[in-house]
Parts: sequence; structure tokens; C-alpha cells
Amino acid sequence: MISEFMVSKWAVELMGSIAEIEPRLAAQTDTGITTFLQVKTAALDTGFEDAFTMESVWRWLVLGGFAVFFILATLTLQWRKGRF
Repeated sequence: MISEFMVSKWAVELMGSIAEIEPRLAAQTDTGITTFLQVKTAALDTGFEDAFTMESVWRWLVLGGFAVFFILATLTLQWRKGRF
């Protein structure tokens, strides 16, 4: 999935896991009443039901990796620009 390569996905999931949003979401959505919106969006939710259950350490590592990658890419491009 393309979302695996987006910083915002990892940041939102990290923020949700730090805020312990999983129990709050479960409390809000488990009302026992099925609405049209829940039925309509049920197919869209299949890929993200465990978004906030992964360990926070992995998200920090991925976000750190993004930072290192973009800093190194910037430094490399600036170094190459100065040579030409």
C-alpha cells in the first residue's frame, strides 16, 4: 500500500497509540445500533482496524528513519549541486 510510505500515516498512528485511542473508539462505535453509515463504510475499514495496536517503538523507528532519509537526501543533493 502507498500509505506505508507516507509520514502522516505513521504520525497519526503513533499519536493514536500514545493517546490510547483504541478503547475510546471501541466505546463510541459499539452501541449495538447499526446505522446506514456504518454499513456503507464497513468495507473501507478492513485495512485499518489494527492501526493503533502496534508497539509505539516501531512507529518511532519508522518516523526516525524518514527523518534520517530526508536529511541525507537533502545533504546529498546540496553537495551535488555545489559540485556542478
